Amino acid sequence: MNNVKPTIKQRKALSNLAENGGNKGKAMRDAGYSEVSSKTPTKLTESRGWETLLKEELPDDFLLDKHKKLLNKKETRLKNNVTTGKIEVIRTKEIDSTSVAKGLDMAYKIKKKYDDKLKLGFDGVSTEELKERAAQLIAGVISNKQGAPN
Repeated sequence: MNNVKPTIKQRKALSNLAENGGNKGKAMRDAGYSEVSSKTPTKLTESRGWETLLKEELPDDFLLDKHKKLLNKKETRLKNNVTTGKIEVIRTKEIDSTSVAKGLDMAYKIKKKYDDKLKLGFDGVSTEELKERAAQLIAGVISNKQGAPN
């Protein structure tokens, strides 16, 4: 179990992250981290203190409740009432498809059902085999260039 206590800088960085829309580097700089550190935010976000902080500030039961609300969110429309000249808020009974799509995307990522990383199909191939194949391809390109007429 992780018992590492979050630092003041980590707490400030999380607060800044929520305020600035998700820019980790800026959140870190504004929290007092160096320019160099802010260029590698994974050093912060993969730390045990950060993990503890997220568990404190974003507990699973809170996230689950918000996620359920997002998946069930109904659409809201604004209508200009030409008679009164006022904007009316109309709450429809229709599901807000944009919110549901975002909610489902988050759910699948959380459950690790898919990720947004490119899959290249090299499962089971060692790094050495990949390096060897890359070297062969590069050598082939170089020899083709050298043998090509000018």
